Amino acid sequence: VYKRQPMTSVQLADLKDFEVASPNWSIAGKVFSDYQKEQDLKTEPGKGILVNQTSGESDKNLFTSWDHADLELELEFMMPKGSNSGIYLMGRYEIQLFDSWNIEEPQHSDCGGIYQRWDDQASEGSQGYEGHPPRINASKAPGLWQQLSIKFTAPKFDANGKKISDARFDRVELNGVEIHRGVSLSGPTRAAADTDEVDRAPLMLQGDHGNVAFRNIRYKRFFEEQVILTNLEYRYYHTQPSNTIPNFDSLELITEGQVDSFNIEKVADRDDNFGIRFMGTVRTPVKGPYVFHTLSDDGSMLYVDGQLVVSNDDDHRTTQNSGMINLTKGDHAIVVDYYNNTWSKRLAVLYEGPQIPYQPLYSNYS
Repeated sequence: VYKRQPMTSVQLADLKDFEVASPNWSIAGKVFSDYQKEQDLKTEPGKGILVNQTSGESDKNLFTSWDHADLELELEFMMPKGSNSGIYLMGRYEIQLFDSWNIEEPQHSDCGGIYQRWDDQASEGSQGYEGHPPRINASKAPGLWQQLSIKFTAPKFDANGKKISDARFDRVELNGVEIHRGVSLSGPTRAAADTDEVDRAPLMLQGDHGNVAFRNIRYKRFFEEQVILTNLEYRYYHTQPSNTIPNFDSLELITEGQVDSFNIEKVADRDDNFGIRFMGTVRTPVKGPYVFHTLSDDGSMLYVDGQLVVSNDDDHRTTQNSGMINLTKGDHAIVVDYYNNTWSKRLAVLYEGPQIPYQPLYSNYS
């Protein structure tokens, strides 16, 4: 079974996940729109849908009450005919929301586009730059719910506050279609809440351009914390042909020692019929649920504090399995058993944690 760290859902029973909202923002139970009528968005009382209905007077943008750096965001949105809105990562980098139904050649200003940057000092016609249109127009008709998925990397700074890497949209999908991959931005897009760049800031939903509704808002925030692997040792065995991991304790130990990773090539002295037990310590930075993964050809098993977390045994091609365990902050014993029967050999160990992205588990042994 392949698992991922769960996303956090914005509970749209009220506006508590947002800073103080202006009157154009409300919570509803249902929304309706006639696709033939401009800006038509009607509501019924209830919970579960965030609604922006502009009046042209005191319409303001909406900010989350939480900050983010790197972020995975999923949501659904509905737009009436002729409407215009946007989602600003960190309040600065916009994915455009727009009624772009039937547009044949989408621009940066169409739905899913990464809006352009703006320079007031540039010559006429050159103020806008770095806009990125979606690869394809995946927009639905106005009045229909649409799905948006964003994987975003925040800009990074050194100890002196100097930017060392740009903000980046790693992946954007609209209605299941990938429309951007690996797009870097040298700075905030036009109409951003702020023109500076920082390491974390709230998410912003544009509220001063047009009517829009949102539901099923889910996110994962990622910061700079990491799990640290230390004291990684191995024990290496020759095995007989088998479809499962043998009992290593019943086998003759061939070699043992310290290693700096789960690299089986550095340990194995032959291609077939061998097994390795890796033993070390993982230091978790915060309390919470952790998901561990093994990707192996053939079998592998991962234990934390003596508890089986990942079962990936059997004689199989490269296969990934995972499991979740709740851990306290601090040191925990980890054991990874691996064996190769015949043919290809491969092992990788990965993890995710609370606000820690999916990544390989490395040792700091040197």
